[in-house]
Amino acid sequence: MNFKVLIFVIFCSMSTLAFSQVRYGVVGGGNLSRLAVPDSEPNSKSGIGFFVGGYVDVPLNSALSIRSGLNFQRIGVRNDFREIVSIERRMNSLELPVHVTYAIPIREAGNLLIGVGPFVGLQLSGKIKETWEEIDVTNEGISFPSGDFESDIVYSGDHALMNRFDYGISSLLGYKFGNGLFIRVGYNIGLAQLNKRQEEFQFNTGQKEYKENSRVVSLGIGFEF
Repeated sequence: MNFKVLIFVIFCSMSTLAFSQVRYGVVGGGNLSRLAVPDSEPNSKSGIGFFVGGYVDVPLNSALSIRSGLNFQRIGVRNDFREIVSIERRMNSLELPVHVTYAIPIREAGNLLIGVGPFVGLQLSGKIKETWEEIDVTNEGISFPSGDFESDIVYSGDHALMNRFDYGISSLLGYKFGNGLFIRVGYNIGLAQLNKRQEEFQFNTGQKEYKENSRVVSLGIGFEF
């Protein structure tokens, strides 16, 4: 019985010590994002966006820690299909990464930070702009109007275009100065299939199976309290 009490006290003490050393920070910056596709068709182009968020860093020892937070980000992507239609999308989303972070001291100036782990994302809203070129396929009984068409991205129902949820692998590389200021570069590889309307994309690309996966590179600056 005394042994169990001792283990409980040690566990509580370690937990209290760990959480008493929890660090908090804020970060923001810009990003480049695109939707990766299986082949060279469509032509996937990157768009510029931004992100802002906060995080907590829970130390495991003097070098390792668990870093997690919540980011709001705006991303933009563009896909060109066979020179027939160009689709631009702007999405607002929440992202929750969990990084196992390793800090390497660089003399007394600061620490080099290396982190990797999973992330989950939730798209909140978005806009889509389709620019159609005039084409003649009347012999097939199909016609497409030319011009620009803009609408909200639909995430549910029969007319859903994209999935709301994303997940994948997240990594970061940064440098934290002694005063708490830091800079960092991040890269997210999305593993979830984001596109719906599979038949429509297959027609535009000529592919038997068409999938879109997110790719986001970010550059940020922040401060850790």
